Amino acid sequence: MTDMRTGIESYYPSLEVLANQCPYQGGNAVYRARYFVGLLNDSIEFNDDLNCLASGIWRRANDSNNLGLNFKVIPNPSAGNFNITFNKLIKDAIELSVVDGSGRNVSYSKINIEGTELELNYNKLANGVYQLRISGNEIGVLNSRITILK
Repeated sequence: MTDMRTGIESYYPSLEVLANQCPYQGGNAVYRARYFVGLLNDSIEFNDDLNCLASGIWRRANDSNNLGLNFKVIPNPSAGNFNITFNKLIKDAIELSVVDGSGRNVSYSKINIEGTELELNYNKLANGVYQLRISGNEIGVLNSRITILK
């Protein structure tokens, strides 16, 4: 792990530049760069609305922050079972997607939620760090990093 981290650190400036591009412009390479940047700096956040606008790409913000919606993923890390708790009552048809470090979508599902809690089971996924994306018409887009350790 130390050798891999040292290798990533040597590319960090280039990865950070790529990670700050608009995903509509850079595609999956942007998400892959964000994964590796996140390994070294887990507090970094990317604002796709501003990144895309700087590239001349306008997109309508569909961000849950506009709604005052927050959520927690507990426990994290986990062996694959996660509980998601929202700070507000949710009634929406949502899409759940899990993306691995290479930008590959490893899990996708659609469910209806009515309440403040959601239980997720990703026991079949291998150990690793993944990006969880929750999206819906009412809640916007929510993202969180989840870690599976068995």
